[in-house]
Amino acid sequence: EATGLLDYLHNTVTADSLRSELNQHYIFLGQQLIQNNKLGDAKEIYYKLRDRETGKTPIYGLPERRLFLGDAYALNKDYGEAEDVYNDLLTETVDADQIMVIKERISWLPPSDLSRIFSSVKEFIRVFTPTRIVLNPFSDYYLDNQKFRFWDSGLRLDAGFLRFLSLGAVYSRTFLSNSLINRNVAQYRFTGGISFSRYTYLKGSYGFLNISGEANRKIGEVSVGYNQPEGLSIALSYQNNDARMIFYSRGLLTSRINIDFFRLTAAYNFSDRTILDGYYNYFRLSDRNEGNDFQIRMGKRLLENGFFGYEYFFSDFSFESSVYYAAQDFNSHSFWSEWNWMLDKIELKLGGKIGYIPSKKFTVSELAGNVTYSPVKNLKIHFKLGYGNNLRYDSIYSGINSSLTANWGVF
Repeated sequence: EATGLLDYLHNTVTADSLRSELNQHYIFLGQQLIQNNKLGDAKEIYYKLRDRETGKTPIYGLPERRLFLGDAYALNKDYGEAEDVYNDLLTETVDADQIMVIKERISWLPPSDLSRIFSSVKEFIRVFTPTRIVLNPFSDYYLDNQKFRFWDSGLRLDAGFLRFLSLGAVYSRTFLSNSLINRNVAQYRFTGGISFSRYTYLKGSYGFLNISGEANRKIGEVSVGYNQPEGLSIALSYQNNDARMIFYSRGLLTSRINIDFFRLTAAYNFSDRTILDGYYNYFRLSDRNEGNDFQIRMGKRLLENGFFGYEYFFSDFSFESSVYYAAQDFNSHSFWSEWNWMLDKIELKLGGKIGYIPSKKFTVSELAGNVTYSPVKNLKIHFKLGYGNNLRYDSIYSGINSSLTANWGVF
């Protein structure tokens, strides 16, 4: 009955805004049908919506819901239907990241007969051939009003094996400088990851840091997380590194300080209308200092393309340092906004915040813009530019940051 009513309204209204709102009701109805295990009815609705899409007016959220439909079929062990949904999405999708996600879903489906996997050399080679290869060149730049400069660029390679395993490598070169000296850093890391399920993962890296004029040192990182699109995401990570690679500070260039960096992040998206996210950082340094950062944000979609919300930030270290910024019982309250626009091959994002530090009676501000361009299938280019104004040890501190990355799914 609900489907019939929506069909009647869709055929009756002519305004694009009303039809767009009706499409979201269709998507919500399909979601409810999936929860009630009426997958065939949900598939009929989603494919009806797909046929209504045009290149200029895609229906927001439909690809993600169709992906969830495939997941629901897989959970019901209806692997044939799941593969059909995934393959349809694969032929229609041009987003490189989404293609990798879909291919990963397909790779998780069991073969029709497990006993035949190793029945021939051809099948054996197929199993141990990478299911995906991704190249990720990157470059990051930071400059502050204290004449500190950080410039990092490199290349990352990731390859997927055995349906659940990923292996890769990262090489980068970093240039650090202040008004008096500079340092060149080369970084070599091997990476790996295991997917325990569609949403749960374990990944890590291990390598070496080569800083000009100093002995090489080992670095490593490990993280475990749960990431469900349009729902809950949570991750816990640990990193052992040189403090110069974590704290952007002009005074650290001649100081060899080791840092253990623990981080917990979490986010929850309520039906794409309300978001709650935050993080907690804990730092333990070899100079016997330790500290923590905490941030929580709450926001709500008040306009079609805009989120608005509140942010609280807190930072505190055991003692101040002369070579890096170690906040002392610092907290701020801010209002933030984020805007998103989807064009044919371009995604634009603009965000900013303005806040207040009660203990210092100082106003903080940030502004950032992101552009994602998808010129061809399996290739995405990201550019980010940001500016921030804050306070450090009762002095005004500002910095500009930018990054340029590409994500190329070779296959």
